[in-house]
Amino acid sequence: MITKLNNFTYKSFVDYTNPDHLHFRTKNILFGYNGKGKSSVAIGIKKEFLKDTTKKPENLRIFDRDYISNSLLLENSEDKIKGVEASFSKGDVDIEIKIKELEKLIIKEDEIGKLEIDIAKLRKEIRDEIDKIHDRRKGEANIQRKSKDESVERVIELYKKDFQDAKKIESDEEKLIKINGDNAIEKQIAQNENLRPINLSKIQTNLIEEVKVIFKEKFGEDISIPEYEVVQWIESGLNLHKEGDKCKFCEGKLDYSDVKSKIAEFKENKRHKATEKLKQFREQLQNLFESIKAIEKESKTYTTNIGNEIEQHFSSISEKNKLLKLLSFRVNRKLIT
Repeated sequence: MITKLNNFTYKSFVDYTNPDHLHFRTKNILFGYNGKGKSSVAIGIKKEFLKDTTKKPENLRIFDRDYISNSLLLENSEDKIKGVEASFSKGDVDIEIKIKELEKLIIKEDEIGKLEIDIAKLRKEIRDEIDKIHDRRKGEANIQRKSKDESVERVIELYKKDFQDAKKIESDEEKLIKINGDNAIEKQIAQNENLRPINLSKIQTNLIEEVKVIFKEKFGEDISIPEYEVVQWIESGLNLHKEGDKCKFCEGKLDYSDVKSKIAEFKENKRHKATEKLKQFREQLQNLFESIKAIEKESKTYTTNIGNEIEQHFSSISEKNKLLKLLSFRVNRKLIT
């Protein structure tokens, strides 16, 4: 039970504590004219009560100047009986106010129908404006309007995609936005789509390294080893036979195992193996020549469509082609010697 105020300061009360002969009792009556401090004392009692942290504000009943606004809600009844509805206690008042606020957010059915009509009207106006912009900007370009069946959101996405495709030709957005009234971009896209892909044939890296070693080697004549082509011819012929067969060329006796053994011996010969590698290298080199020839044939088309800046790359390829031809000549000479 609260027996007194302790060090209470509010309005005319400054660090006030009840004197010993004026302690509160179980029941107390405060009397005074208006403005003499009755409400201030009530506030002091409230603060003293709440100093105990186990006490809750909702368990306190106090009638002061804020009671009407916080704990009493009066409003006209909307029922058939004329009168006033009253809600008591702060909790009930807060709930009632919240209900009223939520009721204001409820959209009535007839309002929903009106909103749907307004939304449909706005969508049509937006679509009409999009089509007007399309017709104004396309000029002579052969660009069709988007389908009427598409939603406004979908139409906007499609035009965004068109814009991104156009940026592949002109990356500067400011310049792209100012483009108006011709089909130059459309023609450019069509030309670029017709460009053939550039593919350079490659020579295996390990084969290049092996050929480097071969060029450093010197091979003397070995008359016991047939020419590379002869060995290949014999091996191809032997593949038509099996152990025990007669020779299918001369009908004579064929020592299948002996011939097979000699072919293996020939193929293990250093010069023979080097010849095989050089011929592989020459074949891949020839493929590279063919791909370079095809690229040089397309160079003018690429320069016309993409710009002169790409011409330096084609010039570089042509210069490298001269070196490759010299290399091919040296490979042929090595094969002869």
